[in-house]
Amino acid sequence: MNEFEHSARQTLRNSEQLLDRETTAELAQRRELALAATSKWQLPSFFAPAASMAAASLVALVLIYPFGATDNTLPQDDYLTENVE
Repeated sequence: MNEFEHSARQTLRNSEQLLDRETTAELAQRRELALAATSKWQLPSFFAPAASMAAASLVALVLIYPFGATDNTLPQDDYLTENVE
């Protein structure tokens, strides 16, 4: 531990001794609540990257194969030759 850490730890310990009982009890209670709050269920760490990769894949597929495109040929001009009298 370096000098700064030692000094900071000593300052905090001196400050703790200056607190009254009410404040100390309130800090302890809030600390317990904070520790209890972090133990709730959380999403696995792989969920966000996996969801992002899936979304990017879907976007890429939509860009490569747009909806409604069934073939890669140009439209025929049959409508010009039909019903010509």
